[in-house]
Amino acid sequence: MDEEVEVESLLVAVEGGYHGHEGVFRWWDDFLSVFPDYKLEIEELRARGEATVGRLRGTAHGAGGDTPIVDPFWHAMSWREGKCVWWRTCATEAEALEAINQHLE
Repeated sequence: MDEEVEVESLLVAVEGGYHGHEGVFRWWDDFLSVFPDYKLEIEELRARGEATVGRLRGTAHGAGGDTPIVDPFWHAMSWREGKCVWWRTCATEAEALEAINQHLE
């Protein structure tokens, strides 16, 4: 990832954005403290110029329970010189495509 990467999760309104390598590490630490066994599967990935849009599926259990969690979502990502410079987690494909279009404008 680029040193200045910008990350926007589904809970960006609550969490705020994450910036740079330190922000990505903080995001993963926060996330894995709640879902320590989180696994991610890429179901589909499409290139759109300097961007990619992907359908992903996460599975986990909460840190305090045995109930399985299935987390389908879309990722919109922008790249420069082979490094991710921005990503947004989206609930739908349409939202991811709109995010990419807005970001690349």
